[in-house]
Amino acid sequence: MRTAIRPLGASLLISVGACAAGDSRTTVELSSDITSGTVDEGDSAVVALLSSGQAYCTGTVVGDRWVLTAAHCLQLMTPSQVYLGTRPSAGGQRLQVARTVIHPRFSFIGLQDDIGLVELVERAPVEPLPLMEQPLDPAIAGSTVRLIGFGTTSSTDTDPPLKRTGTARISALDAQKLTLQGAPSQTCLTDSGAPVLYQLDGREYVAGVASSGDAQCQQYARAVRVDASSRDFILPEMAGHAGGCQTAPVPSLLILALVLLRAGARVRNCADRS
Repeated sequence: MRTAIRPLGASLLISVGACAAGDSRTTVELSSDITSGTVDEGDSAVVALLSSGQAYCTGTVVGDRWVLTAAHCLQLMTPSQVYLGTRPSAGGQRLQVARTVIHPRFSFIGLQDDIGLVELVERAPVEPLPLMEQPLDPAIAGSTVRLIGFGTTSSTDTDPPLKRTGTARISALDAQKLTLQGAPSQTCLTDSGAPVLYQLDGREYVAGVASSGDAQCQQYARAVRVDASSRDFILPEMAGHAGGCQTAPVPSLLILALVLLRAGARVRNCADRS
């Protein structure tokens, strides 16, 4: 399960708009799936984002009609549906997407505030996973977390997406991100947006959202801290207090070309904000 905004084989140079000023032409590293993991037939709240019927990122149901994912998954491509199940190519339930919203300060440069939400047309028939709202204690470094995603098992894996789970270790954290090392698992391509689950008092919370990592899905992964965005973006947006940037699709030919690369193209229609 590897998520990254990095090259999928080769670097994709795209000119993108942004909610935050200062975004420019950048190299985007797209992720794959969980390495050294096992097939996950459960965890029904973890879903795949679909565009043109193809799974390209991962998300987590965190509200009746809300899916949490990475902002770059919504700016580079438009999900039309989310998939509930284990094997997107072999059945399962698909729910229609009403709209997508990204953090107003999201920037491809450094993948800052790489958090986004997908609003569904109808209520998801699964129990949402709880968000980690309280600030993380720095002592969390060294703790084991669980990863779940629809990514690849290595940087060269070309098999159809499949939901897997594995464990990693938090090696460091700063004000916005968690750095993970395989223990033994790591996120990889198509794992972008996948949840990093931390157990507290016997219950798993979504503590991070997979955002980036090294191209080989071996050395490290980075996830955006949920507690850093829960009160100023995630919870207000889910409550109807708009503040994020809604996304809009790019030309279909570009989307089709990038889907074939298991990536995508999606440009946000947001005014720059200072």
